[in-house]
Amino acid sequence: FTWLAVSFCIKLQAVFFIPLFIIFYLIRKGFSILEFLRIPAAYIIAGLPAVLCRRGIRATYLTYFAQTNETVSEDYGMVSFYPNIYNFGLDDFDEILKLPCILLTLAALILICIYAMKHEDSLRRSGNMLYLGIFAAWTCLMFLPGMHERYDYAVVLLATVYFAAIRRSRIWIAVSMNFCSLLVYSMTQFHNRDIPIMWVSALAVFTYIFMALDLGKELSA
Repeated sequence: FTWLAVSFCIKLQAVFFIPLFIIFYLIRKGFSILEFLRIPAAYIIAGLPAVLCRRGIRATYLTYFAQTNETVSEDYGMVSFYPNIYNFGLDDFDEILKLPCILLTLAALILICIYAMKHEDSLRRSGNMLYLGIFAAWTCLMFLPGMHERYDYAVVLLATVYFAAIRRSRIWIAVSMNFCSLLVYSMTQFHNRDIPIMWVSALAVFTYIFMALDLGKELSA
């Protein structure tokens, strides 16, 4: 929890892994729920130097909240080069879809949590809790508005290690995730648009759906 809190102070995308900790708490209850308070505590402490340098309390501590409004402030719509569902003609509807899609993400995470709790024993098998955490984090990226191409770096790295070391029969999932990252980075860094983002998104969504089915099968076995 200490390192989770530190990572949250460095990068907002650490929030993608909080669902894993919540599920772990609900299933195992091997620690106090007060451990979650380390996250806001660390955030407050990390902001103190900026406050002491007169940046202002609101300017310091509301930085992440400002980032959540980038779909409007930076005018890039529902997604910025992240290969998810919003590349299928939904990018320009941020004013309408932003709140519903946040609620959709929350609903998806709740369903994942309920399914995990029903298959608690399966999560005790080697690697399944990590698999669940990777999938829950990727779910955030697939459904939350305002995702950039770089936001999945931790998810892709963890998935690569997991499939290479634990679930080698599904290594192609990690290959597909890395391939999609390679394509979107070629778009943003080298302006290579030979392959439309919609086709990259189709591959990413297909891989995500397959991972969902594979995880469900693994937990229900």
